[in-house]
Amino acid sequence: MGIRKRNKANILKDKKKKLAIAKLRNCPISPRKMRSVADLLRGKEVGQALNMQVWGILAPVTGSSSQLINTSVNKATGTPSTS
Repeated sequence: MGIRKRNKANILKDKKKKLAIAKLRNCPISPRKMRSVADLLRGKEVGQALNMQVWGILAPVTGSSSQLINTSVNKATGTPSTS
């Protein structure tokens, strides 16, 4: 592997280390509905996203998506999950 490719690979590895990914499995909500909720929440701050779920139109899917948000926050901060 050339120097340029190795440097690019190292940069991509560093970016992936900073990104927290959480997956929600065995969810009773349809994928289409959950994808639309994820699109609404993507890019928001944690407090704002949780507030949108409780008081907004996202109330029917609050449990699953709030669990997903809390998991991703725990992964990002490095604290162990309690659930």
